[in-house]
Amino acid sequence: MKKHKVYFTWPNGGAKKFDGFQDVIAKDSKWAHLNMQRMREILRPIWESHPKFEDKFKENQLPKMSLFTNIGEQVTGIEVLAVNLKELDQILNDKIRAGVDSFMEGMLDSMSNQKPRPKKLNIFLAGNSCRSEKVSKIFDQECRKFETLYKKKLEQQGKELEESIFELFPPLGTDAALKKQEEHKVPQGSDDIYAPTGKTGVAIGLLKSRTGVKVVDANKDENDEIAFKFVIGKMRGNKLIPVLTFESKLNGKWERFILADEPEFDFYYTSKKSGLSGGLSIHETERYTCHLAKTDASASVYMRPKSPSEIEYIVARENEVAVGKYLSEPVTIKLSVGK
Repeated sequence: MKKHKVYFTWPNGGAKKFDGFQDVIAKDSKWAHLNMQRMREILRPIWESHPKFEDKFKENQLPKMSLFTNIGEQVTGIEVLAVNLKELDQILNDKIRAGVDSFMEGMLDSMSNQKPRPKKLNIFLAGNSCRSEKVSKIFDQECRKFETLYKKKLEQQGKELEESIFELFPPLGTDAALKKQEEHKVPQGSDDIYAPTGKTGVAIGLLKSRTGVKVVDANKDENDEIAFKFVIGKMRGNKLIPVLTFESKLNGKWERFILADEPEFDFYYTSKKSGLSGGLSIHETERYTCHLAKTDASASVYMRPKSPSEIEYIVARENEVAVGKYLSEPVTIKLSVGK
């Protein structure tokens, strides 16, 4: 790849741990993005567990590919990399589990705040990625784990418990979905060309078509504005203790963070829903070090979201922050994950 000046982008949200390959992977251009897209298509059979997919990667070698150089010239027959299928499979499982775990944390938090708390939750998988057996298998495992936590919350309300609180519905159009439809006595022929597919938009459209259903975009607040994308907090016992969350209002209330008696302080942040629990390991978060222009033992550092991906902080005294009297000018920080 170095010989042909073929570049790839950084994996989305991934750490830059490619020692010796920086000049191949660190390039961010339309050709690098296109090469990454082609790499994804080559690896898709592994992700989706296609039948006998191992046969396509004999001796753990990727098939030869046609890729683009940094000036857009196409080079054919490039032997890219060897791939450790066992290690890649573990990485995929870990990434999927982290995503599912984040989803379930957010769902548990949302359900717990509703009054009364719902006794049943149907989860509809949609999108091509959800056709992977890995996704449904991990979802099933995580549902059982979170079911125990949620049942305890329902018991506090004295509610009669369902035998199974979570029910998982596979993407429409799959064999697993046909089986689920049969269980629910929903007639649907496997050869029906008009049958709905498992696309995300189809699933949302079907939900919207039901009377009384409201589809909520978790990325937006009650005013239909893009919500804050991070959980910001401090470290306590190697865990993230939230101070700002996804529900914190943009340009809203200043939240006290720490005494302003030292010239430096750290905060930790994550985009994971699991950051809401107070139990997320600090090693699964990003750290940011801030430098104060002014210290004052009688004042504190206050923070608030400024935009969906920015925060700002000030130094102020408790009795003055609400009236807009600050000891320092607001400092804005742009947040990102995996950089």
